[in-house]
Amino acid sequence: MATITKRPSGYQVKIRMKGHPAASASFDKRSDAVRWATTTEAAMREKRYFKTSESQRHTLAELIDRYIRDVIPGKGASESTDFIAKGLFSHWGFHSLSGLQGNQGIM
Repeated sequence: MATITKRPSGYQVKIRMKGHPAASASFDKRSDAVRWATTTEAAMREKRYFKTSESQRHTLAELIDRYIRDVIPGKGASESTDFIAKGLFSHWGFHSLSGLQGNQGIM
């Protein structure tokens, strides 16, 4: 649920939703605050909300490396799965997670 508070410098929005970290932002105009609150709450409900700073700190290479190290051994996956993961690692690993979009072609 979003809470919009009037401050001397503008409007502050705080969103607290079960299962998500609290999010907050400040705006000059109330309309901007309402728009951000609505968009962010919808993203949280649809499991699309990630803090930008966290996703900028990590690359796809780190994610794939963790998958190869932690997930593949437990699955008893074939060598082809490992080969595909390493191929993605070498071609796409330099991207930060925040820079990836679902509509980007991988192959």
